[in-house]
Amino acid sequence: MDAAIIVAVLSILFTLGGVFWQVRAKRMDDKRAVQLQRLDKQLSDLYGPLYALYESGDRQWRAFLKEFSNCKDPEFLGFFPIENEKEFDPPDREKLRIFRLWTENVFMLTNTRMEEIIINNAELLIGEEMPQPFLNFCVHVSALRSSVAEWNSPNFDQDDWKKHIAIFPHPAGHLYIYIKVSFEILKKEQSLLLSGAKSHINEKELDRQIKNKIDEVTAAWLRNKKKELPHSARKLTSSSEDKEVPQSQAAPNNSFNATPR
Repeated sequence: MDAAIIVAVLSILFTLGGVFWQVRAKRMDDKRAVQLQRLDKQLSDLYGPLYALYESGDRQWRAFLKEFSNCKDPEFLGFFPIENEKEFDPPDREKLRIFRLWTENVFMLTNTRMEEIIINNAELLIGEEMPQPFLNFCVHVSALRSSVAEWNSPNFDQDDWKKHIAIFPHPAGHLYIYIKVSFEILKKEQSLLLSGAKSHINEKELDRQIKNKIDEVTAAWLRNKKKELPHSARKLTSSSEDKEVPQSQAAPNNSFNATPR
């Protein structure tokens, strides 16, 4: 085989190799673009708006409590007393009227917007199932919506503060932790993709990272909450099977309560 043939063969091989790497690089770029597009939508349509709305709602609730709650403990984020645990004068008729007003015109607007975002963007969720905090939140909104309807009935007793309590509490801290952790991990992955530090992501791995971080943050939060809770509520937090108990014990029926800070 003379030199001309060898050169021709090598030229063809190099050309084919270049074409192969170009095709491979394009496929990787296309995959990266698709993943980046999904990340952008997860942040802009789901986790970002939920994070902003939760923070806004939390501040609304705290401002309401500061102005109208009878409880003198600034760390207690409930509007209603808890018998034998957190006792103070329950809200009177006028404060109950204000509570209904704020709930219908402020808190429920935020709740409903968050509920719509969750339902309308379920395809953007990380993982293969609906997160439990989202499910609990949607149940709470439905329960509170039912309470609001009852408040407007002609036979409703506007002096009975216990009638103002929804039957399913807001998931509060657990919801906040899930939204915050998910948002922060997604933002980090977005930055890595944009900078070229990573060429692709594995959503199953993201789901695992988020769950591990949530477990870590929740455990620390519950330890702190356990120190703050009354004795009987403290016993309930030791059960690993029901992590929602501390919230309902600490502040039943609050639109936003027990958020870890």
